[in-house]
Amino acid sequence: MMKCLLSAKVAILILYSGIFLFFGCQSEPRKVSAGFYHWKSLYGPGNFAADYLHKIKCDKIYLHLFDVDWSEEDHFPEPVAIVKMADTCMFSVTPVVFITNQTFQRLPDSQIDSLAHLILLKMNALLRPSIRPLLISRFSGEVQFDCDWTAQTRNKYFSFLAAFKRYSLDTVGTRLQTSFCISTLSATIRLHQIKYFEKTGVPPVDRGVLMCYNTGDVDDLKTENSILQSGAIRDYLKNLSAYPLPLDVALPLFSWGVLFRNGEAIKLIDELQASEMDSLPEQFVKRSANRYERLKNGYFGGRYLYKNDEIRLEKIDVPLLKRTASELSARLPRNGKALTIIFYHLSNSIVHNYPYEKLENILSRFR
Repeated sequence: MMKCLLSAKVAILILYSGIFLFFGCQSEPRKVSAGFYHWKSLYGPGNFAADYLHKIKCDKIYLHLFDVDWSEEDHFPEPVAIVKMADTCMFSVTPVVFITNQTFQRLPDSQIDSLAHLILLKMNALLRPSIRPLLISRFSGEVQFDCDWTAQTRNKYFSFLAAFKRYSLDTVGTRLQTSFCISTLSATIRLHQIKYFEKTGVPPVDRGVLMCYNTGDVDDLKTENSILQSGAIRDYLKNLSAYPLPLDVALPLFSWGVLFRNGEAIKLIDELQASEMDSLPEQFVKRSANRYERLKNGYFGGRYLYKNDEIRLEKIDVPLLKRTASELSARLPRNGKALTIIFYHLSNSIVHNYPYEKLENILSRFR
């Protein structure tokens, strides 16, 4: 009888110990840090932006180097929108390259390795130490690719990533004569690529960045906010715990105006503010909380607008960011590993519109 009681006590102790360990591991604080995407044509953060980033303890810049798009003239992809850079050592730099999905729609399988080779050489030309010794001295060791691949292009894109990884990690400094050492390859992951990852696939990289924006149809006149809507990400995150890649998170800070003509979306006007149209009552009339109608033909911000054009303002407010951060934090693994929250994107208007104390509050929700 005594042995049975002892055995029962031991079993209960083991059970409680297991429960304690389980919940203890699940509630382990995350090692959260801040990063910013830089997607402007000129990179060279001024003192004001630098002070802002230092206040939220951000030293990671995800620097958009260039886009890659298909050239109908050359029948091969080419780099476009190449950034101009000032040499600086203030922040750790992760180069980012955006590749259009149509590139992989058009690219023959036989040219995938060549594309990986040429992109690595282009990056090397932009970042070689002889030109930018300070910038490359803060190279993070990570390179990131951004592509909204589809089920039809996944095999080509994934083959490209594998080829780039093979070139950059296995032959770095030798055959390709690269002047910086790449240790980590990451890729952006859209929300639908999380929800349907068994269909869209998982890219062959070391880390992913979950892009928590562009949740609505920007072309639909009835959409209220295509950047991010409250609760819109919830359905996408059902499979988040099963996703096999470690993930960082990208959150939006940008705003824009969607210009509609005859009910059709024709242009995005970056960083447009309501105050700009409110100050011109002879040119615009406000039809609802975020919609304006043009009253006459004429130029506005360097663009020619027509009477009856409609502009839908879309922006991200801090309460929406807080709700989104809490929603994500509840679903991300809490295992004590590093997690970077990357804000999109670094610009003077962002620095002015989002006080660093509010971004620190967002970051705290992930810890």
